[in-house]
Amino acid sequence: MLKNARRYLVERDGFDKTLAPSCLVEGWLYNVPASAFEADARATSFNVLKWLQDNPDWDEFVCQNCQ
Repeated sequence: MLKNARRYLVERDGFDKTLAPSCLVEGWLYNVPASAFEADARATSFNVLKWLQDNPDWDEFVCQNCQ
């Protein structure tokens, strides 16, 4: 869902794809707690983006391989 939003913005020249490669978006999402994800796509989008905004210390995030 968020990767689709990223692609939508890139395709319409609203976003430079080098700022957030697809793999980086995946990494961000890996760190979001499961409680942010709901059955409703809009609620999930809001929760995920809000969580990322409220937890800006991305240096503490881990990769999907937990490194």
